[in-house]
Amino acid sequence: EREALDIQRRVLGPEVDYTLYSMRNLAAILSREGRYGEAEKLARETLEIQRRVHGPEYPDTAASVYRLGSIAALRGDRTEALSLLQQAVDHGLAPRYALDMEKSPDLKSLHGDPRFDALVAGPWGDRKL
Repeated sequence: EREALDIQRRVLGPEVDYTLYSMRNLAAILSREGRYGEAEKLARETLEIQRRVHGPEYPDTAASVYRLGSIAALRGDRTEALSLLQQAVDHGLAPRYALDMEKSPDLKSLHGDPRFDALVAGPWGDRKL
């Protein structure tokens, strides 16, 4: 994934959606490997570019905020995770992410928290998958 990202940055540029998607994917891989510092740094870099290029309401920008929330949950920072997840939902998170929050292994540490339960129920109500 790193090699592909390096090539994409060089050939396509750092602000192209394909490159940004690869950055977010690599951040997910790093977080699942427990490399939270690296994952968070890359996820924040991705988010900064997306906000600048596409704005805060762009679905991929919201997905990057969601990724940061997932990293915070994996690190055990429930308050930051919930804040970021709420921001993602408020700024256009694609329903496929939002409807799957309850099933995400990255967010397992948030289960049982009433704030998470309210977020999952959110605007989707009974449309859970």
